Amino acid sequence: MVSLQQYDGFSVNAPIALTTTGPEQSTTNEGKPFTQTVYTGTMPNSDLYMAAVGVYPFVVVDEDLTKATNGFAGAMHGTVVKQEPLTVSGQSALMSVISAKDANGRELRFALLVTHKGNRAYMFVFGSYVDVTSNEQEFKEFFSSISIN
Repeated sequence: MVSLQQYDGFSVNAPIALTTTGPEQSTTNEGKPFTQTVYTGTMPNSDLYMAAVGVYPFVVVDEDLTKATNGFAGAMHGTVVKQEPLTVSGQSALMSVISAKDANGRELRFALLVTHKGNRAYMFVFGSYVDVTSNEQEFKEFFSSISIN
């Protein structure tokens, strides 16, 4: 396990180093500009770890957690199969399990945690093919170590 790493407004303990190409400009579904920085790492068995922070020109509210979850599921052409509210660093959060298939029809599962603070939204993802053996302890540590600064 890589030691706890500080990123842009958050920290997380991932089993591999998460790297980024830097912030990118994007636009919300309502046409508002924002900046997003995505950090990713892929394990030798193809398991994916991702953390992302979006900085918006408005305050992010609890209702936006569902919008972010649905946006992620839509981008993956997936379906939300389980969901539960949580609290992370005193902030409202939403944990979801999303089922999807890749272009070849191979089934994937994503664990997605979204939270927010001020004008920032945070997304933490673990993704794995269902036919791959994953290290359960590693992805549990990933999610339990999340801290919003």
